[in-house]
Amino acid sequence: MPPELGRAGIRIGTYVTLISGGLLLVVDKGTPEYVISQITFIMGVVFLALIGAWIRWSQRRQN
Repeated sequence: MPPELGRAGIRIGTYVTLISGGLLLVVDKGTPEYVISQITFIMGVVFLALIGAWIRWSQRRQN
């Protein structure tokens, strides 16, 4: 995997996770916005985990 692709994925995942996590602290619980922020936060964390696994797998494959 090209290093630029991994860096871009990490930046995108971090941005989504941080923004949605910040919104979870501000938005009132029980509102639709809160549920959407929760789902977005979970998606960001899963995306970061997948990118991390992909980077690790591609590094092992090169060695």
